[in-house]
Amino acid sequence: MVQAYLELLKSWKDVRGRMRRDKFWEAFTCNVFIVVLLVMFTMRIGGVFEYIQMIYQIVTTVPFVTGAIRRLHDMGKTGWFMLLAFIPFIGWVALAMMLCTASNPEANRFGENPYEEGYYHL
Repeated sequence: MVQAYLELLKSWKDVRGRMRRDKFWEAFTCNVFIVVLLVMFTMRIGGVFEYIQMIYQIVTTVPFVTGAIRRLHDMGKTGWFMLLAFIPFIGWVALAMMLCTASNPEANRFGENPYEEGYYHL
């Protein structure tokens, strides 16, 4: 899980190619865990943790947006679907459903299938 998170952060500016569904959600889960810890520290201690939390969330926004774009590419969809995030609730639900959708098992216009040979995915 941490490895997927670090890979996503390292590829923060890469919007080309594809990203596997399991890697995206592993990184997302790790990010949620870190945010929950920061919120707990902020609520308990306050002070500098408020700024650490704010800076962390600002810094990790771009890597997760580019990761979501690569995740959309994995299904054969364009990254412009990320604009659904600007539509409250309905757009968020639609985008989350797309990010949970199974990958396109064949190569598409965004690149080769990122899954290893014989890897089973739904």
